[in-house]
Amino acid sequence: MSEGAPAPPSSSEIGESGVAFQAASSYSALQETARQSIDGFREPATTNAYQGHIRRFKRYLASTDQWQERLWSLDGSALTERPEIKEGGRTLRYYDGFLINMRKIDTAVFINFLETLKDGDDDVGDGDGGMSKGIGTLSKARSAAKWLFSQTARKQSHLYSGAGVQLPMDWDELLEEYLKSKKKQQAKEREDGTRKAKEGTDALPQGAMKYLAAFLVASNEPNALFAWCFLLMAWSLCCRMDEANVIRTHALGWADDALTVMFYQSKMDKGGEKTNAFHCYGNVDEPHACILTALASYLSVNQDRHTSEADKANPLIFPGKKTQDNFNNCLKALWKDEAIATAMKELFFLDVSNLSAYMTRKGSTTALTSACSDPPNLLAVHIRAKWTMGVRDRYIQFGAAGEAWR
Repeated sequence: MSEGAPAPPSSSEIGESGVAFQAASSYSALQETARQSIDGFREPATTNAYQGHIRRFKRYLASTDQWQERLWSLDGSALTERPEIKEGGRTLRYYDGFLINMRKIDTAVFINFLETLKDGDDDVGDGDGGMSKGIGTLSKARSAAKWLFSQTARKQSHLYSGAGVQLPMDWDELLEEYLKSKKKQQAKEREDGTRKAKEGTDALPQGAMKYLAAFLVASNEPNALFAWCFLLMAWSLCCRMDEANVIRTHALGWADDALTVMFYQSKMDKGGEKTNAFHCYGNVDEPHACILTALASYLSVNQDRHTSEADKANPLIFPGKKTQDNFNNCLKALWKDEAIATAMKELFFLDVSNLSAYMTRKGSTTALTSACSDPPNLLAVHIRAKWTMGVRDRYIQFGAAGEAWR
């Protein structure tokens, strides 16, 4: 055992509750078991996003003159041929067949990679034209690289001799300085009109939500009923898309004249210590914007939506693993309708290219906090959205009514 490492716990310290851990062959195995348990609670979407950034980083490394020393085969052996440069999309999974020699990755190399990321290109840019990616994307890429260093040190240490793999000493300092400079640069570009005023998904105003709901009610498209119900469910609950995915019928209830929906865990409350029943009320004046009408209509038409006996015993409201993807596909089909795109632009000043599934969460919380002149208290909104108090700038945006006091 290395000097300074904690001593393994004794059998008496483990106690009866640690019987499963006593079966481990060594203390290092216990540590790895604990790490795997912690990893199991990492958001799948976060891990997938990290993998996407890492694939793009591998593609960048393959394009450099030092590709042979920076990339390995999966067994850690040297490459004899330069990896292909893939166009993007699913073809980026090609880079899962290579490892990065993390000892050859310093902060300067990674910053050069970040500089190649351009707007209008989901993959690594070639550096020829285009605006640099927004700060949010650059920050996520930084987090992905730091995660890769830790994963390599844990799972691929046998490929490295001596001190193993360590994060460069100047990593945090230089990248923090780099991102600060990019923020200033991009703020100046917005001021000059050469960069979009906003980045990421726009908030969907309440009026636009009702417009889309009315359109979906009148539509004959096969997925219109699902899209209508999912839109109003996500809007009413101010929830994340993956939280709407896992709502089951046993989570629904009634409290007086309100439908209640129980969330048993959330991104910020994995242990389910702050479980609450959230109330949703009907809208008798605008049935197309009524969550009760939408949910009743959807469930009535889709009573046979489950096929397995397990699903029938504990049915999801929206079956399927990627319901938010289905909703996003419905939105993309809507945006292709010229009448809708025009209405979004002329009535609500929205560019449909900036709208995706998360527009509902941003829109509903913005409506609650600043799009009315007598909003509920901010703490209640944070509890409804299952937020910590530090996310205001990302989700709660400007609403004109909040600035209309006299």
